[in-house]
Amino acid sequence: MRMKNGLPSKSFAKELEAVKFSRMIGANKNQLQQQTTNQLLSHINQMTKAIL
Repeated sequence: MRMKNGLPSKSFAKELEAVKFSRMIGANKNQLQQQTTNQLLSHINQMTKAIL
């Protein structure tokens, strides 16, 4: 960690913020993929029941 006067430097704080933001986006993306997969599976099940 880069220190300046015993405190983290501004650039380090910005990097940390960027990492948090990027992780948040990653989590949202995974959640969205999961929801889409679930909706697709649900739709396939409904179609299969309708055919049978």
